[in-house]
Amino acid sequence: LLGFLNATDIQTNTYPYANPLITRDGEILAYLSDGSSTDVNDTCASWAIKHESGYTDKGALPSLSPFADNNLKLDGTGSFAVAAWEKQRMTINTQGELEPEELAAMLNNSEIVTSVYDGDKWVTTPLTDNLVPDLSPVVAAKKDRAIVAWRRVAGSNMSGNPLNYNDVNDSIVYKEYISGEWGETKTLYNGTSGNVKGMSASIMSDGTTAIVYALDSCTNDNDLGNTNEIYCAIIDSKEGVKTDLRLTNNNELDENPQITTVNFGTEEGERFVIGWHNIAMSGASDIILAAIDNEGRLDDNFIDSISSINENASLNIANSFRFTKGEDINLADCHCFG
Repeated sequence: LLGFLNATDIQTNTYPYANPLITRDGEILAYLSDGSSTDVNDTCASWAIKHESGYTDKGALPSLSPFADNNLKLDGTGSFAVAAWEKQRMTINTQGELEPEELAAMLNNSEIVTSVYDGDKWVTTPLTDNLVPDLSPVVAAKKDRAIVAWRRVAGSNMSGNPLNYNDVNDSIVYKEYISGEWGETKTLYNGTSGNVKGMSASIMSDGTTAIVYALDSCTNDNDLGNTNEIYCAIIDSKEGVKTDLRLTNNNELDENPQITTVNFGTEEGERFVIGWHNIAMSGASDIILAAIDNEGRLDDNFIDSISSINENASLNIANSFRFTKGEDINLADCHCFG
């Protein structure tokens, strides 16, 4: 805790679910704000910019409608950054407990919105406009290119329990930002192999992007997650999805896939480094690791897990781990927090 003695308050009386995020260089902070309101409909995506002694709050990101924002994501730097979030198209009932029909209406009115920062201003664009639940965006941005991917959930029955996705098509779609414009919506995963249980994105300097995601092929409500498997798709801006690798095939719990881009040196160049939380049949908890190049080739010489670094160490690894952020990370800088 000694490292926090010089910490400075950015805000007080902050929204409990603000979920603050920073760009890789720490120049921009994005968060959800309730504007000191008790009405969830006033929740909006907001931002602040770094100065010498902290951050200057800049208020709400440009919005296209007055309805609630949720599930904000951010990537990039102070000169080029992209935020993406869920936006409602309706007013949420805040009186009493939500009925299943109201919850289903909220899901169906969830759209994906993105905003691009060019070092001076934000430009906000809706990526979806439909009556299908568009959820859980992830974003990766570098130089002047970006990708936003999200879950698109469509099904035959969402009336009984709208949060039960066993009878729906749970797919992954994405859009790329190239030459100042957002491209068409493309499908990464068509929903035929199971429900999406987690997703993360990263981008290389050459514009190659990767989406790592977890799928659960079991439709049993009592499933403990042992049917989760981890996949990684490599996307080229011209060719589309170049390869979609299955990284696990076991009866263990694999969850919370994370990805970052790391410079391995002059010869190897950039690699995607992927990690996910694993609970083995024995109950042991670990972070499994993999490194993949821009063609989708696995690096067989890369360490395969955190525990393999020191097999005699006693590790306490949380399932909510993240890779640390940074601009131009090299192999010596690569860390994760569990």
